[in-house]
Amino acid sequence: MDYLVIWSMNNGNYVCIEPWTGLPTCSDEDDVFEHKRGCSVVKPGDVAVRAYRIELF
Repeated sequence: MDYLVIWSMNNGNYVCIEPWTGLPTCSDEDDVFEHKRGCSVVKPGDVAVRAYRIELF
């Protein structure tokens, strides 16, 4: 995954740390999926495998 996103809900009592393969729509982008920056695209018939491991010490 190319991005590590840290987020929380307003007034939430938690923080999420998640690996993402793309980003939400940025303020300088439109809502067209093909225009999104950082978007991972898998062509028809192709396969993409993603995995991650989290270790807490």
